[in-house]
Amino acid sequence: MRLSVGSLRQVVKRDLPIEFIPQQLTSYGGLELLHRYVRRLGLYPRLRRACADLGGDYGGARLSLLLLALFYVGARRVEHLKYLVGDPLVRRFSGLARMPSARTVTNWLRRFTHVTLRPPIQLNQELVLESLARLDVPRLTLDVDGTVVRTGATAAWALMTAPMLRLKRVKGDVP
Repeated sequence: MRLSVGSLRQVVKRDLPIEFIPQQLTSYGGLELLHRYVRRLGLYPRLRRACADLGGDYGGARLSLLLLALFYVGARRVEHLKYLVGDPLVRRFSGLARMPSARTVTNWLRRFTHVTLRPPIQLNQELVLESLARLDVPRLTLDVDGTVVRTGATAAWALMTAPMLRLKRVKGDVP
């Protein structure tokens, strides 16, 4: 049976009400708060533009949000999608009426190249800089932990994905 692209997606028009009452709900209720934050940032249209060159029936923005949901709920592998297939809050957060298989997500991730990674990296940099600008602090300390765990594999594109931050020096700072 062939599915239409429209049957894969779901539109979410309003926030779920949050009440603290005993109920039999999914354990991923925190996704609703994350969903509100994502909407406040206007992340969905920005992700859609950043992933436009990747194509796919599910859409790059929705699959990106699905990966974010995976991290948020503690999944560490794409194969863990099989445990989240029936969860309504994961589907709502990602904007998907039907969850993709792990193979579909993996095939979508394989489409990333140096060229197609540039827009998401640029979006990440914009989000970080916007957050820093909203903080409006006179001084900022970045504590970077340099612990290295070797697995034998190499980290491809590690230098390219590091955010470039230029911080204004505050008078009296030690150089």
